[in-house]
Amino acid sequence: MSAARSRPESHEHAHASADDAPTKRGGCGPGCGCSHGDDAGRGAGGNDTAGNPEASESIEARVERLERDLADAQEQRLRLIAEYQTSQRRALESEARARGAGVADAARQVIPVIDHLDLALGQKSGMSAEKAIEGLSMLRSELMKAFEKSGIETISPRPGDEFDPHQHEAVMRQPAQGVATDCISVVFQPGYRLGETVLRAAKVAVAP
Repeated sequence: MSAARSRPESHEHAHASADDAPTKRGGCGPGCGCSHGDDAGRGAGGNDTAGNPEASESIEARVERLERDLADAQEQRLRLIAEYQTSQRRALESEARARGAGVADAARQVIPVIDHLDLALGQKSGMSAEKAIEGLSMLRSELMKAFEKSGIETISPRPGDEFDPHQHEAVMRQPAQGVATDCISVVFQPGYRLGETVLRAAKVAVAP
């Protein structure tokens, strides 16, 4: 009797296990009201953004904004290039004007010297050597004044001075009494400079 009574119980247990099987596998039974099926359909259908008009408008707005930013950047680049070219042209024009003004000022200083030369050459009567030397001395004085007004200075070293390769040009070695080695022993020609620029180095001899 006990064995017969136990068989129906095992049969009922089997039915209960079969009913519970879909729940254990994660599935849904008949009449289930959950949204698993809808989620699966959406997953299989892909992204709904492509069919959303608002999302499409947002992408188009971004593209338009990027295009405007690119156009603004290109316009700014062209404007900067134009401003640079204008400033460079103005700088070159200003430099040319300054150079021309300097040349004109130097010419104004030299013109009186030319006038004195013309007067000397216009003398019809014979001129003594003493008068000629006096006239040449006056011309040199006028020319040196013109140099000074233009900012040109004379480089006039003396025997015994230290040799400066930036201002002096050694043309030979020549000993001189009381002059140390590598010092200036003889001055052949003075030099000239304009500010820090040496127009011509003084030509000298250096003691061996």
